[in-house]
Amino acid sequence: MRENFLVKLPREIGQCHELRVIDVSFNRLSTLPRTIGELHQLHTLNVNHNHLENLPMELGECKRLQRLSATSNNLVELPIEDLAEIETLRLVDARHNPKLTLSRENSELLPPSVELLLHD
Repeated sequence: MRENFLVKLPREIGQCHELRVIDVSFNRLSTLPRTIGELHQLHTLNVNHNHLENLPMELGECKRLQRLSATSNNLVELPIEDLAEIETLRLVDARHNPKLTLSRENSELLPPSVELLLHD
């Protein structure tokens, strides 16, 4: 679904329970549906190069998520507390989001096994 000028993902995506990889990079998404948290088999989410300002806290319910890539968006915050609940998470790449700030206290919520990329 990458490079398709998508402006919205349907709520029904949460019904695709066996979905393991979502790559919706290079689209025009400004939000993700909260139902994304129903994708319990999801291990890779790539939302690079969209117009996202935030990510739904329901991502924390994706208990098999390993890689979250959200570079080059308009993110102002990350749901760090929710992401910290995902034991399988290994990478959060949020580079090239100029409005994104994350306190040291919040970044330390992630376990050491998670590589957090924030700056170029």
